[in-house]
Amino acid sequence: MAAARNAENPLLKRIPIKDGSGRVVGHKEVVAYRGLLDLVHRERVCLIATRLVQAPSEANGQTAIVLARIRTSRGVFTGIGDANPRNVNPKIVPHLVRA
Repeated sequence: MAAARNAENPLLKRIPIKDGSGRVVGHKEVVAYRGLLDLVHRERVCLIATRLVQAPSEANGQTAIVLARIRTSRGVFTGIGDANPRNVNPKIVPHLVRA
């Protein structure tokens, strides 16, 4: 059922959740970049503001946390995201936070 829903909604992507040994133990729906970009254009985004809440360091497992605020014709929306070497593609790790 989720696969059919994802085919209809380009905003969502279904990703596997893996345990410590790499076995898939479940799935999770996340926002897909392509779908989000399409939504941004359709909703006529007026403002996108981000703020680094936590910079990656040894003490926090190299986890970056970012707060985002978006204003569209339908209102203001906020969200929070995180990235660290364990939850991003290995090619992205050197670029978790860029100035």
